[in-house]
Amino acid sequence: MKKQGVTGASIAVIQNGEVTQIKNYGYADRKNNVPISKESRFRIASISKPLTAWGIMKLVEKEMLELDRPVEDYLTRWKFPESDYDSRDVTVRRLLTHSAGVSVPSYGGYAPDNKRTTIIESLNGENVAYGPVKLNSAPGTATRYSGGGYTVLQLLIEDITGKTFEEYMEEEIVIPLGLRNYTYTYDPVSDDGRLALPYGRNGRPLPIYLYTEKAAGGFICSIEDLASFLLAFGSDQKVLSRESIDAMTDKNGIPIIGILENGSSKCLGFGGTTLGYSADMWLDISTNSGYVSMYNSTNGVFLGAEIADQWLREHAST
Repeated sequence: MKKQGVTGASIAVIQNGEVTQIKNYGYADRKNNVPISKESRFRIASISKPLTAWGIMKLVEKEMLELDRPVEDYLTRWKFPESDYDSRDVTVRRLLTHSAGVSVPSYGGYAPDNKRTTIIESLNGENVAYGPVKLNSAPGTATRYSGGGYTVLQLLIEDITGKTFEEYMEEEIVIPLGLRNYTYTYDPVSDDGRLALPYGRNGRPLPIYLYTEKAAGGFICSIEDLASFLLAFGSDQKVLSRESIDAMTDKNGIPIIGILENGSSKCLGFGGTTLGYSADMWLDISTNSGYVSMYNSTNGVFLGAEIADQWLREHAST
């Protein structure tokens, strides 16, 4: 942490389907000497995407949508702008797998003193910083990471269910999985102090950025909650069928997380980073063992890479 300039870290070790250790280091609030604890919350950035994918697969299981139908069949409040490409080729599956040819690679949130856009305004590019969500290549021809695609999925969930994205995700995924210390809607006015404050590359405090694009990067949770989510991929749970889990963890299916295979070992992983936060999770699904790490520092991405490299050398061929 000292070498990489990381302010705080929380790490959970998973062995045989159980969290066996949680270790916390550094500060959640350096100015006031508040240490990181297992109650500390972190923004998990792009790890929000596989959580969103669980929400989509739940709608598939309920027969409320089909993966290979055009997403515009379900959208009621927004359509893709005119382009040289056919928006009818943008399917739910392609949005999940970043193969829909959709723009906007990532979102970094909004400074607290800036006006947050609505989801429709964001899709239309009224967020200024990130631009409109549009087709910039032919759907199905290449894989290009797109937070914009997951914002379309956020709208899809709302249009199909008639609920806000966070209401649906809490009711159908987050609470049933046993997560307890989380939020999609951080509010600085009512903050209870559990959020580990963000720090930049130079170690200085950063503003707490707010998100409209929650499906792509807006989830905030504790180390125990993120470990519980990771374990759900390899453990018995009542939220999704094993068929849906296998579809999300099959290279020949709809992989929405990193997948590495080495003999009988199959490892799943995903990482996320944004201003002031970084997180990683890896699971050897054959043994249901792995780890989760979270950092309240932009530099956490470098420390996370070192830890991931060592773990992967022991568990999978890279």
